[in-house]
Amino acid sequence: MSTMAYQGQLPFAFISYSHADMAKVESLLRVLNQNGRRFWYDHGIEYSADWQDAINERLQSSTAFILFMTNGIEQRGEIIREIRMAIGKRSENPDYRIFVIMLERVPIQHLFGRPEFADIIELFNTVQYISAANFRGITVDFLEVLTGAGIWSACMTPDELAQAAQGQSESGLLGLSEVDAESDYIYPYALPEKREEDGITFYALNVGETDPNAVYPICMDNQWVPPEFFDDPAFRAEGFCAPSLTEKRKQMQQYEVISALLHNWQVLINRASVFNSEAIADWYMGDGDNARAFCELLQNGSFVMYLMKERTPVERPRFDVAEEQFARWREICRQHAVYCIRMSWDGIDTDDEANSFEIARTLSMRMMNLLLTTGNDRHRLESFRLAMGVPQERAGEFAALWRRLRDTAVARDDERPGSYTRNSVYLDFLVRSGSRVTDCQLDYTKPFVCELKQIIDFTYMINLPTALHITPISSYESCLWDYYMSEQRGEQNLRVISADELYCAVINFVPGFLKESYLAECPALSLADIACIRRMPEWTAYLEARDASRKRASLNEIDFHDVEVVWRRFRRLTAACAAALPHCRMRKEPGSLSVIYSFGGCRLITVYREGSDVIRIRREHEEKLSDNLRENLVIEFVCGDYLSVCDAEDAFMEKLRLFEGILLQSGRTAYHQILEGLTTHAHEFAE
Repeated sequence: MSTMAYQGQLPFAFISYSHADMAKVESLLRVLNQNGRRFWYDHGIEYSADWQDAINERLQSSTAFILFMTNGIEQRGEIIREIRMAIGKRSENPDYRIFVIMLERVPIQHLFGRPEFADIIELFNTVQYISAANFRGITVDFLEVLTGAGIWSACMTPDELAQAAQGQSESGLLGLSEVDAESDYIYPYALPEKREEDGITFYALNVGETDPNAVYPICMDNQWVPPEFFDDPAFRAEGFCAPSLTEKRKQMQQYEVISALLHNWQVLINRASVFNSEAIADWYMGDGDNARAFCELLQNGSFVMYLMKERTPVERPRFDVAEEQFARWREICRQHAVYCIRMSWDGIDTDDEANSFEIARTLSMRMMNLLLTTGNDRHRLESFRLAMGVPQERAGEFAALWRRLRDTAVARDDERPGSYTRNSVYLDFLVRSGSRVTDCQLDYTKPFVCELKQIIDFTYMINLPTALHITPISSYESCLWDYYMSEQRGEQNLRVISADELYCAVINFVPGFLKESYLAECPALSLADIACIRRMPEWTAYLEARDASRKRASLNEIDFHDVEVVWRRFRRLTAACAAALPHCRMRKEPGSLSVIYSFGGCRLITVYREGSDVIRIRREHEEKLSDNLRENLVIEFVCGDYLSVCDAEDAFMEKLRLFEGILLQSGRTAYHQILEGLTTHAHEFAE
């Protein structure tokens, strides 16, 4: 029983909250407790007491009701019950105070717009709010208002009120408002610095001032190769110069950026990609709808530009540029304030030493670490060998290649420190003699050329977003993601879960909300379509639900409850898109969703449809199951039947991570335990 939960007879507030937000709420309650505020929450229930009786008694005894509002509470039955009890108590006693503390951006009117919530909407229209967004997050100012007498006057004795009267007011009680004033930056909890240089105005973001769920599509790297290209005869003959592949690669890159914009608040783009990539330039060259959409997404911070050593977004780089596209980019930056991020802005007007140091520490050193240590790291060599499918009988050759790579890097670095780069690896170990690195014409007489390129590129591509605290993403399968996860495991405090706990979560998942529904089909969303969708309240509600689920994925228990919340908001979004976009069609289909369990390098995919039925199970790469302890575990879900729409053609199909952690037992043990539980309920079992 919590010592913070008040048990006496003096006035106190009843706290209502979602257990999924326990860590955040308890940290706020500690502040309230330290400031002498009296409150009760469910951790004050004695172990022998009846749970609902205790809640009923304390709510009826309270003098105020405080709801900590986060996304998903509209699906929490116990919270809805508590809100309705507070409504009933206020109807009997008009002096009973009700407050809503908005810890996240929650679209209340949209989420509670259904007829069954009419009484709750009426309440929300009459209560007082404190919104963390108005304070740019849970800041000192927010805490001052939260602890102030303006909220707690109904929970104070006359003597306490008299002591608090001096200097106290109700001015801190706020309504919901739009994001602040200076700009419409998509992430309101940061304070980007406005800068004016080279005749333009732009915003300077520091590391950590992007949205916590900002993403970086790794396909925008200029050396990105779609996995299927490695087996394509045209690519093997001509590399990126193959006419038949140029347009296909551009379309794949555009799809990836559009998908990232559809499912995330912010997308990081390397500035060089803006004027040297046809995929991006295709949108802003000209004066059409896509060009206007591109400028809109720049101006509100949906796109964030990475500057490496440049001081402004229009500074000419040291490498060659497409002149017409670069001129158009400079014109756009004169008309619109662009959001830019660097490793550091400190000393930018003098020696810029801080930025150079961070580039060396977080980018160059990570690549050098890969080159210098892999040859002697048996665990990493084995991980790469398995990921790339190198036969066991060639393991010695594979290790010898990495030792030659190490020796070459050491020799070059001795001659000129810091000179051995990714381009150097290409020239020495990958591309044909005399060819340009940018053409990606590989020399297939060199050993493990495809495998080495994928490893070098993948490491390089994830270094930048990782250093900026931004998530790298790709819709195109790569065998190296599990290796990346294992590397991250050493840097993050990921949750450890037992096979029994996982089994209980899986067999108790009953998606009774699945019904026959309609799914939007947008095979060719344009950038203008995306800008239109991002203005919809249904899109905001969908993103808020995704954010809440992502936040819990590595912090709390496996919470399949999030599936229903995201599912419902996703369906509303698809319906809104079909109504707003003429070319967005709807097809009728049975309600279905897929849950994907990734145990290290293998996957177990289950599809649910119509209630709680498991209709299909597929097992992939069981040969990669490990008998070792502390295997990676990732659980994701996707709306629809993942087994029949598993390619990257439908921009509306996006996997959502439900859990990210480490297995206590071996991957093989957990895998077969979950498989047994699922097949018990399956109507059909398919290998």
